Parts: sequence; structure tokens; C-alpha cells
Amino acid sequence: MNKSDKKRIEFSFEYKSFEALYFVAKLGNFEQAAKTLRVTQSAISQRLKQLESMIQQKLLLRTSPPKLTEMGEKIVAHYQRMKSLEESWVEENLALERHQQHFRIAVNRDSLSSWVIPALSTVLQTSPLQCEFFPEDQDLTVDLLKQGKVEACITSYHKPILGHVMHRLGTMRYLCVSTPAFAESYFRTAARNKALLSAPAVIFDRNDGLHIRFLGQEAFVHHIVPDSVAFTQMILQGNAYGLMPELHIEDALQRGTLVDLTPGKNIEVPLYWHQWEWISHSMEALAKAMMGHAQQVLRPQERQTPTH
Repeated sequence: MNKSDKKRIEFSFEYKSFEALYFVAKLGNFEQAAKTLRVTQSAISQRLKQLESMIQQKLLLRTSPPKLTEMGEKIVAHYQRMKSLEESWVEENLALERHQQHFRIAVNRDSLSSWVIPALSTVLQTSPLQCEFFPEDQDLTVDLLKQGKVEACITSYHKPILGHVMHRLGTMRYLCVSTPAFAESYFRTAARNKALLSAPAVIFDRNDGLHIRFLGQEAFVHHIVPDSVAFTQMILQGNAYGLMPELHIEDALQRGTLVDLTPGKNIEVPLYWHQWEWISHSMEALAKAMMGHAQQVLRPQERQTPTH
């Protein structure tokens, strides 16, 4: 065995150092990480120094709170993936359930606030899984998966990822809506396309490209409201018009609380489920529940065989 082989093997088993880095980043300070791992702060610091020395790169910026470097984020993602694999092995081979299995899911906010929780309720009530949701724009959730920060994501990204499984979920349809009074005020006399640009719209944040896709241009009057409840209130209280999921507003349209400003013109967002190829049985059950419910509530897409 040459020296480089020996170094690689030694490095692959530095899990105590990985663990120390993970808990410092997660808990935000050395003291809490030391308490969690039942060691001294000095021991935590020494493990990190040894790991940084071995890799010859800075892994943690000693700010308040400490912040991971790019390489630190990669190591933490590797540690989380290995812990997930360990949990899966224990579950499959020792017939045991780990009582603190964490399943991290990146999901677009409109799905999280409508159909995702009902999809998971039955599984969560009978499983030891603890879910952590990472809300993000549907075009960006896949980045969190690629970075190893989550085990699964709901995304508009439609291409297979190496080492992952992909399923089609369905399509979310968005309608352009406002209150009747708002429509009367801004759309009664002006040409519709002109009014869509000059009337105040509402978008979620600067990463929200849905309205731009709908209008076909970037210049339009708009508010930015990065909160799902407040976003809805902006429209319901007649302050703006906006794009809302059909799932959210079917009752409001039937009651006449909201009106469709562009009948026949909407925007559809296909959604996909991506997950690590190797996850525990409990996580797999949750993923199947998610996909099954999505097929019931979302508009259908052409079926596709799971891709590895």
C-alpha cells in the first residue's frame, strides 16, 4: 500500500470530525455542538483543525454564527448522506426503526401550502420520520438536492440526475386573478395586455419568474411579498392581481370572490419528484405517499418510467 492509498483510507473514516463539523454548523456554535456530542469544546476544535489540516482547506469560517465554506458544505452533505445510508442499513438488516430519522425535502411553496401535507399525513402518523421542509422556488429546489442538502425535492427540473430516481408528479395550473372590484378598476376600459403591465401585480420574490413567463416580458408594475399568506391577502384585499394555483382558488372563483382576468390563458408548471437512489424504507413509504397523492390532485402528465 502506498502513502496516497493509506491517506485516502484514513480520511474516509474521519466521521467524528465530520460529525463535529455538522453539529457546529447546525447548532451555530461550538458550545452547543460539544454538549450534543458530550465532549469538550476543545475536542470539537481539535477535530476540526485535524480535518482542515488533512484536507488542506478551510472548512469553517469562525464568524458568529460559524459559516461553512464551500468545501465544508460538501463534507456536511457527505456526512448527512452517509448517516441516511446507515439508517437504511439498520432498518433493513436489524429490523429496527431509528426513532430520529430525518427526511429533508426541498419543495415549492405553493405545493407545500396546498397538497404536500395532506399527502404525508397518514405516513407521518405511523412513522418515526421527522420531516424538514426547505421552501424554495420550483426552479431552484433541485439545486439543494444536487448540493446534498436534502434527500428529495419537488421541482420543475425534468432531467434525470446521476445517483437519483425521478418521477413525474403532475402539473400545477396557475390562473391570473383579482377581486371583481380590482378588475373593474383596472381592466374595464384599458386593453387587457396593457392593463396587465400597468396594473399592480404581486410576485413572491426576485427569484419568482412565473409572472415574467406569463407576460412574456420583465417590465411590469409589481409588489414583492415573500410570504404565502400575505401574498394571498394582497390579492384578496384588492391591492394587486397575481398568478395563483388553481388548487388554491377553486372555491373563491365559484363564490365570485376572485375572477379570472385572462380566461383561456393560464400557465402550467410540470412538477417532478427527485430523490436519492438509496433511502430507508420509511422514507420510501413517504415518497410513495407523496407521489400517489400528487396523481390525485395535480393535473396529469404523460407517465414515465422511474429513471436512475
